[in-house]
Amino acid sequence: MKSITRRTWAMVLAVSMPCVIGTQTFAEGSPTSKDEVVYVNLNHDGSVDEIYVVNVFELAQPGKITDYGDYSAVRNLTTTAPLSLQNRQVTVDVPAGKFYYQGTLKTREMPWKVGISYTLDGKSVSGEDLAGKSGHLEMQVSLTQNHSANPLYLENFALQATILLDSERCKNIIAPDATVANVGENKQLSYIVLANKEKSFSISTDVTDFEMSGIQINGIPLTLNIDDPDTAELMDKVYELQDGAVELDDGAAKLDDGVTELQDGVTELKDGAIDLEDGAYDLFDGTKDLKKGVEKLSDGSDALTDGAEAFRVGLRTLTSQSDTLTAGSEQVAQGLKQIEAGSEQYLAQLDQLIAMFSKQRDQLRKAQVQPMKDTGNPPESLTLSMEDQGMLLAMIDDQIALLEQLRAGYAAIDAGIGQLAGSYPALNVGIHQYTEGADTLSGAYYDLYDGIRELRGGMSELSTGAQDLKQGAKELYDGTVDLRDGSDQLYDGTLELKDGTIELTDGTTELRDKTWDMDTEVDDRIDEMMEEYRNKEFVMPSFVSPKNTEVDAVQFVMKVAEIEVEETPVPPEEEAEQPGFLQKLKNLIPFGKKKTDGE
Repeated sequence: MKSITRRTWAMVLAVSMPCVIGTQTFAEGSPTSKDEVVYVNLNHDGSVDEIYVVNVFELAQPGKITDYGDYSAVRNLTTTAPLSLQNRQVTVDVPAGKFYYQGTLKTREMPWKVGISYTLDGKSVSGEDLAGKSGHLEMQVSLTQNHSANPLYLENFALQATILLDSERCKNIIAPDATVANVGENKQLSYIVLANKEKSFSISTDVTDFEMSGIQINGIPLTLNIDDPDTAELMDKVYELQDGAVELDDGAAKLDDGVTELQDGVTELKDGAIDLEDGAYDLFDGTKDLKKGVEKLSDGSDALTDGAEAFRVGLRTLTSQSDTLTAGSEQVAQGLKQIEAGSEQYLAQLDQLIAMFSKQRDQLRKAQVQPMKDTGNPPESLTLSMEDQGMLLAMIDDQIALLEQLRAGYAAIDAGIGQLAGSYPALNVGIHQYTEGADTLSGAYYDLYDGIRELRGGMSELSTGAQDLKQGAKELYDGTVDLRDGSDQLYDGTLELKDGTIELTDGTTELRDKTWDMDTEVDDRIDEMMEEYRNKEFVMPSFVSPKNTEVDAVQFVMKVAEIEVEETPVPPEEEAEQPGFLQKLKNLIPFGKKKTDGE
């Protein structure tokens, strides 16, 4: 059986309301059985204006009725027999059959509270002042429980509110929660409030010369015979939800495991980024030392070049003046002592050159060996290849050997000068030997000079390469810093992701736990809901007085005052004098016949 819709409830209530008044006979002297129809006149704001009750009895034979109620006035609606109202007790002699009497209650207390408010064009207005007005109207209606009333009414009675709006006076009707029907020229808006429930709803419309019949609210006991609904489709959805919760929980667990692996990998990446940053910094720091060493080596090569140039000039002078040296041997003899002193200085200069080349050779070897030691690979950013560097080292070694040879030769010359100084006769021979040695030295020196110039050019390339290596190492270090920052952010992100997956798995596990027996809970809840609206046995209480113990049915009919324009009384027109018998005879003269003088 399909679920009962709001429209179905409206139909059920509409059919049920005319049938709530039952019939029952009673024996004389037994408690009087009756039905109560409670009519409530409400003001425009929903407050109670007046309550009166029509009491309905069914008698199999004439007798006396005794009824109870706190009435301010009573009236016989069936016969002319007088009603006795004393000490909240009503008595009357009635004939057999249906008997009705009306009593006006002193109380204005109802099981439900009705609240109605109106706004016209956004301004609050009373219902009385709405009659004949035009504009945009909004109504707010609330139906709430009065917990000071008998709870049996709240627990077992449903309410149906009906509002009729004139389609000519009301346009663009918006009533979101209403069941709308066309009733002649009116729009009927219906609302259902089930037992133990409350409801508020709004209606908006554009009105012209507004008038409205009174809102009617009926209350009847809601006890229906309802078959169990067909829940197969619903339960299929529940089973799908349960299976989905299991799959979702399994997937969340796998996701959490994956995030754990990702977190481990990011941790390794972060550690590697730290090591790479440290290594890049050491490389950058080493390139700074290398550049300084190359600068010193370049400065030394410049000094070596300058000394070689000066030495070359001296050799040229020495060679060109060999004849003069021979001719001026005596001057040489006299200056031998001076030359001897100078030769010691020259030997010292050669020692300095040898020491300078040796130092540069050691620095170059260190610059070549240190990167290999740190990285295991030759520095790719150096301008000179390893082969070129080896050649450069070999050249420097050759130059050192040549300088050492030169020093040894000059030492021999120095010894010769000493001998020359000690033995002038052998001076000429020594001068000739010296001249020849000078020529040999001059020829060999040109090779040394060319090597020194090549060394200077190589030092320039080495300096440029060292600068490029330093710049590359700086960029590499900056990149490793960015990489480390990125790995830190990625690691922080994995921490947040891990927290999120933990919360997700907690949620999916909770969902799985709460849905595993949802099918049983849904069945039980449906049974509870259906049981709430199935026929329930309860003793119908009298709304009028607890002394009325034999009450078959109680019905509430509440109506809000109409909103209508008061009509101005029109004075009655004077009735035209009716023609008498003679006049009627005159009127019988045929149409168009002229009267004669004798007529």
